[in-house]
Amino acid sequence: MAGDVNKSRRTLLGASALGLTAAQLGTIASANAQDNACTKTVR
Repeated sequence: MAGDVNKSRRTLLGASALGLTAAQLGTIASANAQDNACTKTVR
């Protein structure tokens, strides 16, 4: 039973880490897109 709990915990932590990473990459991509849009308008 302890192995099941540890496996579930690892799965949850892995999914959480993946979600945080995806959110950070999405934020970076969004910031880059906004920066590119501003640069194109200024030129």
